[in-house]
Amino acid sequence: MEKAHLYEALYLVNHGIDEAVRGVQRLKKSPKLFMETYHKSMAGLERRRAIINLQFMLEMRSWKKTMSRASTKNSTSGYPTSH
Repeated sequence: MEKAHLYEALYLVNHGIDEAVRGVQRLKKSPKLFMETYHKSMAGLERRRAIINLQFMLEMRSWKKTMSRASTKNSTSGYPTSH
């Protein structure tokens, strides 16, 4: 998967969580919804967002390091090669 597609996928996940947060906020207005449930729902959504974003960033950092090492190994005396 291309890097741009990965970032787009992360954006969509975050956008979906934003939508879910707005939905929970709307439910908060319901007199039947307990505040504890509301706060747990909000905390759970934000926790999942943080975990997904952290994992994504760690994977991207690892991928960049791998790509950097590969390009260093493939380069020869510093002179550009023709392809």
